[in-house]
Amino acid sequence: MQRLQHAGLRTQKTKCTWLQDEITFLGHRIDKDGVHPTNKRIKRIRALQGMKAPTDSTELRSFLGSITYYGRFIENLHVKCIPLYRLLKKNIPFVWTPEDDKIFNELTQILTTNDTLVHYDPQ
Repeated sequence: MQRLQHAGLRTQKTKCTWLQDEITFLGHRIDKDGVHPTNKRIKRIRALQGMKAPTDSTELRSFLGSITYYGRFIENLHVKCIPLYRLLKKNIPFVWTPEDDKIFNELTQILTTNDTLVHYDPQ
C-alpha cells in the first residue's frame, strides 16, 4: 500500500480483492497456471462452432473480429487468417473457396479447444 501511495495511486476497498488464487478480468480467468477464457466466454466461442461460413465481407469481418479477440490463445493466428483477409480487400470480389472453408473450419475448431496461455517461466 505504501508503494501505491508513493506512486500517487489510490485504491478503493470495494473494488479490490487481495490474496486471491484466481481472478476474473476482462473475460479471462487468471490463476497460477495461466490465462484462460472464462466459462461464459467458452460458451460464446463454442457457439462459433455451429456457425455457417460467411456469405459476404460483413459476415467475414464479424467472424474475424470475434476470433482475433482470442488471438493470444491461438498460435500464429495472423498467419492462418491471411487468406481470409484477402477477401476483405476493396476491388476484390467475395468468392468463398474450398480453401477458405477449410481455414474457417480449422479456426473454429482451434477456438473450441480450451487452450491456456501460461505465465512466463524464465528457467
